[in-house]
Amino acid sequence: MNHYEILEVSSKASAEVIRAAYKSLMQRVHPDKSPTDAAMAERAAQIVQAYELLSDPIRRAEYDLELDRELRASAVDQYAPFPVDGRNLSRARASSLRELPERNNRFVWYACLILAVIFFSGWSIKAMLKGDVSSESERAVAHSNLKREIPELLRDVTVKLKNPDDPLVESGVVLFIPTVGVRVGSLDAENAIRHLNNTRERLDQKLREALASASYPDLIKADGERYLAEKILDVINEKPADDVARTPADASASKADAGDHYGVVEVLLPDSYSVK
Repeated sequence: MNHYEILEVSSKASAEVIRAAYKSLMQRVHPDKSPTDAAMAERAAQIVQAYELLSDPIRRAEYDLELDRELRASAVDQYAPFPVDGRNLSRARASSLRELPERNNRFVWYACLILAVIFFSGWSIKAMLKGDVSSESERAVAHSNLKREIPELLRDVTVKLKNPDDPLVESGVVLFIPTVGVRVGSLDAENAIRHLNNTRERLDQKLREALASASYPDLIKADGERYLAEKILDVINEKPADDVARTPADASASKADAGDHYGVVEVLLPDSYSVK
């Protein structure tokens, strides 16, 4: 089973379709829903591994080329067990190759794409030829990422938006968020998750108060989900003066990778939201 089959999408699926399929599948098979189900955990790890590869344009292009090579070899070799003579085998191979014009065109297109990306982004040949991490290591990384998530930190968040012209008056618009999940950084992740779980009630109240002033025009834009996620992230990471769960003293603020930070680094909205 290849990565496209694992995510249940076509090999020509767009990045948006692949992302949507990943979010949908993870909602169904997330290990937190059944911690003792080893098969579900393995399935989740495969989905994460497939998404990490297909969401990277360079790695996806290389993967598609590899699939093409396998398909071409399979199409040619399928006649190998039944050669009557050299002429029959040659005709069989020629016939097989004539059936692959679309795959040949795609092969050329992806080859050009790889060369263009290398030229404009400065990726080195060594990086492209770097071997894949062992499957065991990939499963370990996927499991680590899942352990840093709280898929359902808050549920059924309903907020009545305020009138921008008069904050004391409700606008009549209601914002509804079915699920708010979060992913924390790898720095002291266990303590960060424990703190979030222990302060759910306070976070829920704090979030409702802050979102009451959310901008209706921004919420209904095409990128409204990003606007909402950033606003929620700001609220969650805004710690009061008496908050004991603060970033460790040895944490470096200059980390380039948000995954190495302490606290929430990403807000997850698996079921999106509605504004009525």
